Amino acid sequence: MSRLLLLLATLRAHAVSLQGTSRRSGFMSTATLARGVDYFNPTFVAPQLTPKQFLIISSPSEQKIVYTELKNFKATTGRTFALIDSGLSEPQGLALDHDRGALYVADKGAKKILRFHVYVEDNGNGRQLVTDGVQLCVMQNADSSWVNVDINGDVFYSDATTKTINRIPVEVIDMLSKGSYSASDLSLVSEKNFGA
Repeated sequence: MSRLLLLLATLRAHAVSLQGTSRRSGFMSTATLARGVDYFNPTFVAPQLTPKQFLIISSPSEQKIVYTELKNFKATTGRTFALIDSGLSEPQGLALDHDRGALYVADKGAKKILRFHVYVEDNGNGRQLVTDGVQLCVMQNADSSWVNVDINGDVFYSDATTKTINRIPVEVIDMLSKGSYSASDLSLVSEKNFGA
């Protein structure tokens, strides 16, 4: 049986407001009553219950990553679309850096942590996710099926062979993306040895 890993990507937040009530007290103001709003039946304004979201799914058996757009926690189209359909061996873990638009993939088969830039395009019929086509290897020889990214942009991954959890600082990823170094130049340094 194929194991699928899911990632919920939130694009932006929409506020839900209660029209005609005071935010502090929850009661109607006299100005609101003067406009003819019914006190016993307040009007709620919610253009949509949740922000625009995409569900990003990795499929190790299909060797690809797909997505579907969600609205109120339901797929809008009832199908998935390919986001990354080549260059992967056994993609498992996914992590999205919302601030930088970076999707990190733990490819267990290739023993790599990869980064892709993901963008939202409006094609007239709806929104779709696309990548810039650049696959950046940020770590190689990593026996990893899990990856995460923190608020600073640092990437964390587990390595089953060394039984460790490792961190790649965002500054190192920036140097890799500029071509200053390659993933083969990186080596793991224990935090115990780093301070010595």
